[in-house]
Amino acid sequence: MLRSSSVPALPSPGISLRASASPPRLLSIVLLALCVAGAAGCGRNQPLSPELGSSATPMRTAGVAYVDPTPGVPLHLIGMLGPGAQYVIDKPASWNGMLIVWAHGYTAPDDPIQVPNLGALGQFFLSQGFALAASSFSENGYAVAEGSRQTHQLAMLFSDLVAEPDRRFLVGVSLGSIISLKILETLSHTYDGALLVSTLGGGSDDEVRYLADVWVLFDKFFPDASLPPLFGERPGPFPQAQLVGLITDPDNAQRFQLFLAFARERSLPFASGPEAVQATLTALGFAWVGALDFLDRTHGHVLVDNSETVYTAPGVPQPIVDDVNATVDRFTSTLDAEAYLRKYYEPDGDLQIPVITLHDQRDPLVPIFHEDLYRILVQLHDPGLLRQYSVDAFGHVSPTLQGQIPSRFLELVTWVNLLAATP
Repeated sequence: MLRSSSVPALPSPGISLRASASPPRLLSIVLLALCVAGAAGCGRNQPLSPELGSSATPMRTAGVAYVDPTPGVPLHLIGMLGPGAQYVIDKPASWNGMLIVWAHGYTAPDDPIQVPNLGALGQFFLSQGFALAASSFSENGYAVAEGSRQTHQLAMLFSDLVAEPDRRFLVGVSLGSIISLKILETLSHTYDGALLVSTLGGGSDDEVRYLADVWVLFDKFFPDASLPPLFGERPGPFPQAQLVGLITDPDNAQRFQLFLAFARERSLPFASGPEAVQATLTALGFAWVGALDFLDRTHGHVLVDNSETVYTAPGVPQPIVDDVNATVDRFTSTLDAEAYLRKYYEPDGDLQIPVITLHDQRDPLVPIFHEDLYRILVQLHDPGLLRQYSVDAFGHVSPTLQGQIPSRFLELVTWVNLLAATP
């Protein structure tokens, strides 16, 4: 059982920490990695645009299509979508008749439930003539059930409160991407296209397995970190400073290289020493917050199964590989927990409308393998309805990736319009 920093020499994965003598800037690992500057949906309780007219809710008749009731006049509406879910709707003065329905990213379970702030991105959409609707969900955390239901309700509410749009587009980021997938795969006739950013296209199960693998492998090589069991109670906040100290301690360099050799095989992405540190802490930080959230949603039943997983690491001496597989923490899932993941959500790839995906190549929270898995699913149906793009960047919804959202969305609109014009 490998429990000390004294290990045999092995081929290095090519990562050196010497380039970062001090701990790297970790973007407040847990929450900023989850929220990413508002684009993933963690901006708090701010309108998506400046105050645009009255916030009073006009009285409409549900199910009746309307033309724009306020042509040439901007409209700003706020309200509630049933218990707990807040919404904001903005229609610009020069509305082009098209609606963007925004599905935000993961928000920590204990954070306030508030509408996301899209900031400059929201202003861009409005400046291009698009109406914009966004909501919180009635719950935070991995709220796929609540998010899919309330995001679709918001799309329908826009028709009742404002007007029946000529086109509806879903834009989902991170968790919002799998929420959008669930909506468009079950209610595609209601929408015309979707842009999915940092999508969990491989499904919830593969995402949970990835995070669990990183956790148990790190715990194996760094028992002195004293991580609690993955599904055990947390003794306090995520111990970021302690983990940074352990990882960057020169005496632990060999242990960290061993961990990286195994973790890379489980899809942990990095291209430098600082990226390796940040990727590790991002995955661990989300697992710290998210594992108990998942456990609560499955009524205390384990939803990860690594009982038959064989952990490998090219170039690592076989005795170390054997020791890892013999002693790493193992879990066995229950049928009801597996059913939960299938329902919330395992995509089927049966697209009926155009979809564009956009991903960071080195995303440590939602790895790019999700794009490969989703492409395989779509190829079984109609691959012509999927376009996938990636950027050479590290991070989860990195600034580089965010900068691509406007142009890719406009590409989606052009694509949808061309298909509609084709006999």
